[in-house]
Amino acid sequence: MRILELYARLAKDTSTERSLFTGKFDSLKSISMKLSQSATGTAHFVIFQNNVEKISKDLTAGQIMSYVPLSNSIIEYQINNYNETDLPQVHIIIS
Repeated sequence: MRILELYARLAKDTSTERSLFTGKFDSLKSISMKLSQSATGTAHFVIFQNNVEKISKDLTAGQIMSYVPLSNSIIEYQINNYNETDLPQVHIIIS
């Protein structure tokens, strides 16, 4: 069952001081994040479960990062930086 589907555009930002896009949810079954096929750069994605980092990965065009949390967990995702100016789209599916 799909609960939420989000789209975001990433601007060039190579700062490690803040996140470009973030969200926090509880009681998820899964989360999946995909960087657009047309992206020319690399974006850094992170998933936390109950404030503990579970996945940290650089994604390029068309790549997907997915996670299935333990039940009753609080999940936070972050997209921390992007290194090009093409404004690619990120597609996030939360169920």
